[in-house]
Amino acid sequence: MKRTLAQWLSWQETLNPSEIDLGLERVNQILAKLQPGFSLDKPEHSLPFVLITIGGTNGKGSTIEYLHSILAGAGYKTGVYTSPHFVDYNERIQINHQQISDEVLCEMFEQIEFAREQTQLTYFEFGTLAAIQYFTEQCCDVVILEVGLGGRLDAVNCLDADCALVTTVSLDHQDWLGDNIETIAKEKAGIYRNNKIAIYGDTEVPENILDITKDNHIGLFKYEQDYLYVREKNDSYWNWQHNSAIGTKSIKSLPNSPIVGEIQYKNMANTLMVINALTAKKLLKEISPDTIIKGIINSRLSGRLQIIHNDPLTLLDVAHNEQAALVLKNYLVQTKAKNISAIFSVLKDKDYQKIINILAPIIYHWHVYTLDSPRALSSKKIARVIQDCVGENSVTCYNEFNEAYQSCSQANKTQASADCIIIFGSFLTVSDAKIYFHG
Repeated sequence: MKRTLAQWLSWQETLNPSEIDLGLERVNQILAKLQPGFSLDKPEHSLPFVLITIGGTNGKGSTIEYLHSILAGAGYKTGVYTSPHFVDYNERIQINHQQISDEVLCEMFEQIEFAREQTQLTYFEFGTLAAIQYFTEQCCDVVILEVGLGGRLDAVNCLDADCALVTTVSLDHQDWLGDNIETIAKEKAGIYRNNKIAIYGDTEVPENILDITKDNHIGLFKYEQDYLYVREKNDSYWNWQHNSAIGTKSIKSLPNSPIVGEIQYKNMANTLMVINALTAKKLLKEISPDTIIKGIINSRLSGRLQIIHNDPLTLLDVAHNEQAALVLKNYLVQTKAKNISAIFSVLKDKDYQKIINILAPIIYHWHVYTLDSPRALSSKKIARVIQDCVGENSVTCYNEFNEAYQSCSQANKTQASADCIIIFGSFLTVSDAKIYFHG
């Protein structure tokens, strides 16, 4: 009897005793059986598609969405693999914004199960292999893979990317990647390859990334040095400029992104550098400014400063590290909201102390709850940290999201009215909200 998708996923969670088990050996072993035509050892391009790998601490989701929208709009059959998902696992695997069906996903899992024999794959490795198999069978022109954790030993790094972008490096996943920027940067730089395109998408390039690319003779395109964005005076449009060893180019009068936040200009600039570098190497055809403009306008992304209500302004955001918390704070300050109420929960392996310290000064009341996860930080622990920052009357604890939101909504009707409600923290927090509002 065939498994349903829910049965497959439940079973995969029990297959490997470690939720996270970094390393490429298992994935390479299975991939060689699934796709013997992929030559993992040859330096020349042997993949049936152009491959873009996106790593970094923050900004991956937005950048991938811009690439997805522009490339699909340019006529490329574009496969995208991201993680985690919010509601349905199928969100992780898409072609031209169409999610993989349950039936086809189960077929991919069956192929992997037949090939793996006794190899203990993780939940993430199963999904990565399923995505690669699906994109290959569907004859995608371009594939975009999001790094799940780190880079060097992440499952998506089993393939050599034609273009690898590291968006930012900040403190996150310290238990797995290291407790300082340079150590984390070394892991993330593992997605770069000799004779391939390498891009770093933030202002200050960590020394380890400079050293690794130099030692391996990898030419690195750097944000603000090789390319940048320039806002026009009226802020209605912006320009992209590029000047490096592969040439000089500018695209003018680009529209603002429907994905909100000042950080999106940098994410869009990184996107255009990826496209321009691939075009210069003749891996993509020239994409017109009109197609780029249309791709930006059509971009949509869940859970990143996502507005779900306007009265009061209600936002969803997966700000679960220091850098993302600063982006969220800057946006909230720009809204000029006077009374901000927060619904918050987070996993215990995140730097929740810094997240709370950053946002506590502008949030007048916190509604906190405990996520349904073995990695969850308890609401009582969250409350103690908040109380240490801003006092005992600033936080209320709940057992689950529904209670927290209903109480927040009721308080908004009977007490000092909030002009902004922010629901943020873990991907699981935003997932809880999406299920509540749409389920």
